[in-house]
Amino acid sequence: MTLAYLTDVYIIPEFEGKGLGTWLIKCANEVLESWPELRRSLLISSDGEEFYAKQLGMKTFEQGKTGTVIMTKKYAGSTMQE
Repeated sequence: MTLAYLTDVYIIPEFEGKGLGTWLIKCANEVLESWPELRRSLLISSDGEEFYAKQLGMKTFEQGKTGTVIMTKKYAGSTMQE
């Protein structure tokens, strides 16, 4: 497998603060680390950069340094700001 993409990770408000997000990401990380052919994982986050760095060892992708560019297009259903 070349790429694992993590998306739509959230805990509903009434269960926040109970460690479930940390547990969920720990479980996801165990699965990802068990795949010997995995080359890279990717996630897009609007507010969890520090959390994912700590829990998954994720780093911010600096575009252009490797010749790779991440591109995006916003559609009507997007909640992201430009």
